Amino acid sequence: MSAFAALREAREEIGLPGDRVEILGLLDDFPTVSGKMIVTPVVGRITDLPPLKAEPGEVARIFTVPLDALRVRDGWTIRYHEADGQRWPIHFFQWEGELLWGLSAYVTLQLLSLLPEGGPIDLPPPYGQGPLPDANAKPWKA
Repeated sequence: MSAFAALREAREEIGLPGDRVEILGLLDDFPTVSGKMIVTPVVGRITDLPPLKAEPGEVARIFTVPLDALRVRDGWTIRYHEADGQRWPIHFFQWEGELLWGLSAYVTLQLLSLLPEGGPIDLPPPYGQGPLPDANAKPWKA
């Protein structure tokens, strides 16, 4: 996905004007668990966050989480889902009654891992791109 397409989707799905976003770059492509799509996360800095409105049918809810909260390891958990003979990591982050999970959580962890301080956890390889920890291993909360 191009940065232009990401900005268009953000406008359509949450009402974010493109002129409020400074594109910083792209993260690594990776497939969704279904294998039907390849996701290319686009990273941007939002200046002067306007009121946002979720488009029904596209977005269930909009919430924000401070960066400092996302950096705390204790907020993160992982579970594994077995499908088509593979184990898939599903990441979860809870904060003030909100839940960030799945693809959104993985993209967030990928971005955090690029910060100078590193991420709150060691990321397993992207979905379908290498061995995952043993099912009985509990490297952190499950």
